Amino acid sequence: MRTLGSTKSSKVDPRGTVMTQHHTPDDALQADLEALGEQFEAEEREDRRVDAERRRKGLPEPERDIKTYPGFADGGATPRN
Repeated sequence: MRTLGSTKSSKVDPRGTVMTQHHTPDDALQADLEALGEQFEAEEREDRRVDAERRRKGLPEPERDIKTYPGFADGGATPRN
């Protein structure tokens, strides 16, 4: 008899062992996090590819736009000696 609280499924691996999988709301969150991680990795690969191509061509590094926010990096740190 199956009850409402029974939200797990069973799966048999090649050795014959029964593995129980619990399906929880966190499964969707985990899938979203993995998809986001894959997207970050793809963007990082593209950035490295573009940077390597720029170095091969002997081009200078692009000028970086560094922004600071009040109270965060506007002089609150002391210089290192």
